[in-house]
Formats: sequence, C-alpha cells, structure tokens
Amino acid sequence: MALYLWERNSDGQHDSRRRGQFPAARTAADWAALRAQRLGVDVLLVRVQPDAGERRGQHSSSAAFDMAARALEDERERISTVVPRSTIHTTIRRGEIAQVLAELSSETSMVVVGMDKTGSGHGEGFGVAALELAAQSACTVAIIPGTLPKGAGVVVGVDGTPEAEWALRVAAGEAVMAGEPLTIVHAAQVANDGEQVIGRAEDSVRARHPRLEILTVLDIRHGAALALAEASGNARLLVVGSRGRGHAKAMRPDAISAVVLARIPVPMMVTKGKPGTRLVSGAGR
Repeated sequence: MALYLWERNSDGQHDSRRRGQFPAARTAADWAALRAQRLGVDVLLVRVQPDAGERRGQHSSSAAFDMAARALEDERERISTVVPRSTIHTTIRRGEIAQVLAELSSETSMVVVGMDKTGSGHGEGFGVAALELAAQSACTVAIIPGTLPKGAGVVVGVDGTPEAEWALRVAAGEAVMAGEPLTIVHAAQVANDGEQVIGRAEDSVRARHPRLEILTVLDIRHGAALALAEASGNARLLVVGSRGRGHAKAMRPDAISAVVLARIPVPMMVTKGKPGTRLVSGAGR
C-alpha cells in the first residue's frame, strides 16, 4: 500500500497542523490496515523522500530522514492500535512517489494511496501522480478519498477486454466477501453492442457466484468516467481494470485515466496482476 502520512511546509519544515488538511492520508492508512487484518497479510508503510537537494531551503539530508522516520514510527504505532493483530513494517525511500511505489509493487498484493489533493494544490497534482502509479504498478492500486462513503455495494466497469474481465473477478470477490451487491457498468455508444458486453459479464459472474446479487447499468449517454461516477454514487467500492504496465500517456484517455482524474469520491481499485501476500503502504512527501 502507499499513503501520504504527513506533509511539509514549503521551507521543508514539518508542521503538525497540516495533517488535518489531508484527511486521505489517515483514512487510507486505516483502510489499508483493516483490509490487511481481514486478509491476514502484513502492511508495509512507505515514506517517500525527495532526492537530496531537490528543494531549496530543505533541512539537511540526515535531519529530514530523522524527521521522516519519527513521523513514520508515529503512524505505525497509531495503526497498531487500530489493527493490533497485524504486522506493520516501515521503510523510507528516496525518489519520485510513483516510481518508488511502482518498484515496490512487484513484491506486494496491493498499493494503497490517499487521494485528497487537487490539480491546483501545491506540488504536482496528485491525480496525475496516482495515474502514473496506476500505469506503472505491477499490482492493484487502491485510491482512497479523504472521507469514506457510507454506502454499500461494489461497482465495476467492463468493456469486454481481458483487463476488464480480471477487474470483474476482483469486484465479484469483493462483493461476496462483504455480502453486498455487485453493479456491472458499461458505457457504449450503441445499445445492442453494450447489451452483449453486459450480458457476457453477468453470465461470467453468475457462473462463479450464483447467489450474488447482480445489477447492471448500460449507459449510452456518457463516457466511462461519468458513467462510473453516477453508478458508484451510493457504493462502497469502485473497481476498474488497468490496460497493462507503462507510462500513463499510453492509457486510453476515455477510460482509466479519465476515471482516475475524475476523483470519484469512492475508494477505487485499479486492478492489475494476481493477488500477492503483502500490502504496501507508502507515505509521500
């Protein structure tokens, strides 16, 4: 998993008052820890430090490291009180957030990040950083908003591709595990084609989970991002499939990239690869 655990002032100094401004950090940490405890896997909290000398006026490298280490240990202790039966590891890495977490993703089952920045925020817009991570990660990426929704149910977007089929499997498993309904969404310009995609997806899920409640939405008015946003308004989780591993610009602009950048206020899983045995949680700068 990956999380923003704390922020720094523009002069590089830690300011504890800023923590309340980015609630997605703590929300994502708790979401990740509770999930890890439920699945019986470890959590790795990652703090990503900028390369030395990247910012003017920043503290010395050793001072910045010590500050980050203290903040990370504080967060580890806090999470340990939430999930006392889980094993929580910590690590501090240097570099760019998406690149560091993508490198760690090959060793874990899921990377989790908090999404509470907008494109106009200080630094790079985290929507773009999350998109880069979703493109580069070798495993599923979960993007968690600052406030968790009170709704229920799992929503999944499908388009007939193998990536969407894997997302469908993951979403169905999440729905079964939570005892909640699954909503299958497809955005299409032609209704007949869309009905075929929806029908095949529904049949696939029913073959594996005959008792699962399944709802379907065929949206012929909107693109994928808006269709998923509307369908997931009262949901607990949104699942979408990534189209391979590479630079974010290689992702279809009308599909996953638009969904990530839309900042839908529901926890979102961007699926990729097979489940592993550890969750990685990283803290940004």
